[in-house]
Amino acid sequence: MPRRLVHRPPVPPDGVSRRPPRSSRGLRWRLLLWRVRFPVAAVLLGTATAQIVAEMRPTPPPTVRVVVAALDLPPGAVIAAADVRVAAMPATLVPNGSHLRADDVVGRALVVGAPVGLPIVDELLAGARFAAAGPPGTVVAPVRLADPAVAALLRPGDRIDLLATAGTADGEPTARRLADRALVLPDPRPMTEQDANAVGGLLGGGPEVTAGALTLVAVTPVEAAALAGSLGWASLSAVIVE
Repeated sequence: MPRRLVHRPPVPPDGVSRRPPRSSRGLRWRLLLWRVRFPVAAVLLGTATAQIVAEMRPTPPPTVRVVVAALDLPPGAVIAAADVRVAAMPATLVPNGSHLRADDVVGRALVVGAPVGLPIVDELLAGARFAAAGPPGTVVAPVRLADPAVAALLRPGDRIDLLATAGTADGEPTARRLADRALVLPDPRPMTEQDANAVGGLLGGGPEVTAGALTLVAVTPVEAAALAGSLGWASLSAVIVE
């Protein structure tokens, strides 16, 4: 019986590498891609999600740079350049009466205290006429307190109740409240020699005075009328309240 011949591939000589068949290399690549399919899918999904979020994110609102307090400022303080700064605020939140330049408020006095970060608006600043302006809905009324010691004690920003005291026909004293929580405003006038003598008299070094200096207060129009009507028949006293 004749012997069957078997075809065998030629054996490469020594020093020559054997390359795997082309089909074997393709199989290895497919296996590698199959193993990393989940990490690749996660990366692609994250990239697509970030793109969608970036497109759906609303556009930041426009901002306006306004003057704000750089530190806590007390009532009656005269604003210096270091007391304020310019900060960006959303245009929809900028209050009326705000200022765009620090020079617009430097040198002006505050009617009430301003915490750090608060926009410096016209309602917080002393007016041009009396160097004082009250909160919205109030008017400025000058009053003369009967006790000069109380008048000298008051400071801008204090809240006081104003009382009118008088005697009745039978000699009994009466008191009537004319204003509640009136706001003490800065005095625009520099201290004169007469005011200094009044203070000296209060301390025992000058002439005696019978009434305190004028005090500017912010009150409602009704309270201002009551205060004006008390002139001539009553003396005013003040009670400091919180």
